[in-house]
Amino acid sequence: MVIAIVMRAAAERLPTVPPAVWDLTTMHAAMAYVKAKSPCVGPNMSYVLSPRFIRLLLTPDQGSSSN
Repeated sequence: MVIAIVMRAAAERLPTVPPAVWDLTTMHAAMAYVKAKSPCVGPNMSYVLSPRFIRLLLTPDQGSSSN
């Protein structure tokens, strides 16, 4: 999940993250960045390969709107 958050922050160029994160354009780059910070972090491959995960990365945040 941390890797997904880093990928999303990179894609959205969030001002609250270090500029180095903005240059992360692939999952592998994001994973390398996160692993450099915490070597024990690793992807859950069943989650990474799921269509839901891919859709999550490509869809703007829907959780902030009130229903």
